[in-house]
Amino acid sequence: MADAPAPVPAEVLIPAAAPAPVSAAPAPEAVPHPVDVPTLLDAFNKEAPAPEVAPAPAADAAPAPEAPKPVDAAPAPEAPKPGEAPAPEVAPEPEAPKPVEAAPAAIEWTELKIPETVKLDDATRAQFTGAIEGILVPKEGESRVQHAQRLLELHAEKAAEFVKDYDEKATRNQTKVFNDTRSQWAKDVMADERIGGAGYQTAMGAIARMRDMSISDHKIGTAEYKKDAADFDQFLRVTGAGDHPQFLKMLHRFARYFDEPAMPPPNPQPPKDLGVNPNKPKSLYANRS
Repeated sequence: MADAPAPVPAEVLIPAAAPAPVSAAPAPEAVPHPVDVPTLLDAFNKEAPAPEVAPAPAADAAPAPEAPKPVDAAPAPEAPKPGEAPAPEVAPEPEAPKPVEAAPAAIEWTELKIPETVKLDDATRAQFTGAIEGILVPKEGESRVQHAQRLLELHAEKAAEFVKDYDEKATRNQTKVFNDTRSQWAKDVMADERIGGAGYQTAMGAIARMRDMSISDHKIGTAEYKKDAADFDQFLRVTGAGDHPQFLKMLHRFARYFDEPAMPPPNPQPPKDLGVNPNKPKSLYANRS
């Protein structure tokens, strides 16, 4: 009878290779503060040394991880002795079935309170609630990602509508304020005692004459003059200066200076024929005074 094989030792130690030590991450390079860096003007014609920048403290090296302890190998089954029947294998117990998750309760969307600053019609509300429900319990053939994507697209769409609506309202409001301001300026002009009231037509005629004289270097009626006149009209409309009382009164003052007679010269002399009788008969003799 052959000898039985030698039994395997009960415990076999398997040494595990220790991982290589992790090298410490290099310290980040110090960046000087902008206040400490001189500008070109500061350093021009100066011998001041450049400011010193304190080096950043080096990061402490992380300790090397400990080598894992050797794991004891499971003992090998003992060989059956001669004449003994092997032990029967025990079948593993079957796993208990996992409990079926209950479907989430329906969401009471009637309790959802919409802020007053948010406009949400019925169609948009249905899209919003549908996307939320699809994320929680997607239907067959759908995924949570699809509903989340729709929720993002709905947000972007409504945000764009909000920005557009805000821009249109702001433009209308600014236009109304500007028009109201010009209307008030026009009322102030009509009520002014110098350029308004009964003398409005006469004053505006003088103002227009000063405008026509000063808006261009070219002759009235030429193409160059008409272009300058169109540009000046655009300036009046864009700024509203054509309705402003002070601007109109300034041109009216210029007209007054142009229309007033010139001042007499200094030290005026009387005419030579002052005091001579124009009816006196001339002398018969040219050599007599």
